[in-house]
Amino acid sequence: MERKEFREELFRIALELGCSAAETYYEGGESFSVSVLKGELESYKVAKENGMNLRVQFNGRDGYAYTESFDDPEVLVRRAIDNAKVIESIDQHPMLGVQTYESIPVRATPLDGMTAEEKIALAKEMEQKVLAADPRIVRTQGSEVETGYTRYELHNTLGLCAERETNSAATVLSAIAEQNGVVKDGFAARLNDKANDIEGLVKEAAEDTTFKLTAEPVETGIYRILFKNSAAATFLSPFLGIFSAEEAQKGRSLLAGREGEKIASDCFTLWDDPFHPYAPRAFDGEGFPTYKKAIIENGVFKTLLHNTKTALKAGVQSTGNATRRGASPVGVGPTVLSVGKGEGTYEQMLQKLDNGLMIDGFGGLHVGMNPISGDFSIMANGALVENGKIVRAVDRITIAGNLYTLLKDIEAIGADSEFTLYGPIESPSILIGSLQVAGK
Repeated sequence: MERKEFREELFRIALELGCSAAETYYEGGESFSVSVLKGELESYKVAKENGMNLRVQFNGRDGYAYTESFDDPEVLVRRAIDNAKVIESIDQHPMLGVQTYESIPVRATPLDGMTAEEKIALAKEMEQKVLAADPRIVRTQGSEVETGYTRYELHNTLGLCAERETNSAATVLSAIAEQNGVVKDGFAARLNDKANDIEGLVKEAAEDTTFKLTAEPVETGIYRILFKNSAAATFLSPFLGIFSAEEAQKGRSLLAGREGEKIASDCFTLWDDPFHPYAPRAFDGEGFPTYKKAIIENGVFKTLLHNTKTALKAGVQSTGNATRRGASPVGVGPTVLSVGKGEGTYEQMLQKLDNGLMIDGFGGLHVGMNPISGDFSIMANGALVENGKIVRAVDRITIAGNLYTLLKDIEAIGADSEFTLYGPIESPSILIGSLQVAGK
């Protein structure tokens, strides 16, 4: 059965069986990834996704059912109804009617249109170039090329019709260097519109790897800290749940009820920007129209992120932050988070740091962070900075503190924004007044 016909049958049967409303969420597409090691294919994967999640409202309760086979609509509807029947409490989760959206063109990436053979050749080229970049680079841990295409469709019996497509691309290079018996590894990545910046990718991977060959820990103490742009974004990514109204309503966010309170430095602003070129979207996982909003503005906490369910419970309007994925029910999450830019290049931020540590990477990130309390104690690496200049590489240190204290101790923010691989968040370099460091 064709997808459209299957959807229409789901709606007809659901209404006939007593559902007050029904909604389908379709997610389908294809992802490609290849990794090259020592000039040979280490891994090769092509995955296709083609699934539909049905949500019905039956006797005031939501029921979900998921299928990847569009051939028996009645079975799917009855399964969703059965799931609604086992819900003990009334679950007020509104469905939306007809909506209008801003027009967003499908984002193009420089890897669109490349054949599988061309992507494999690109991965091999990346490996060859990084090995040739420095004689101390003896091998790689992998040279990867990834692409993806996904189509989203959201329809319901109230007239909602929301459809979009997205493309993604990434090139990732991991290298290993050796000198005088010391072995270090490093990596670099390029995402989406920058995925074809092979020269920059190779240069960064080579420099990141070889720089670490002389790394040593520093003395234990309190240091001024500069989080380099991508490291700042990476550091913030495990804490994204604190902005979810769903988490707040479950008692798992210290930001519950703190709208209007100053929680960060004056120079810190955090945007939720669904129209960012990184991953633009005109609607969220419920079909609610998205819009750009400040979560934190000039240090003041402005809003939690809501879907229609959490908004109804809080007596506010949805912020357009419903999330949905495959067979999962509706949740809450950011679209694209962006730390507001300040002034200054990375080099100028080093000058502002003057004397302290530049941090550009972490180890055991999620293990050492408590997203509820904000406490963290994590392994880090970077460089010792004296008089605004990098002196030497630093590793085997642990930085510890609390996110909420750190946000208030931000002294300056650069203009050199970069994304992390670990979440939809970008940040410039961020200067912190003081942080506890455990070293030698």
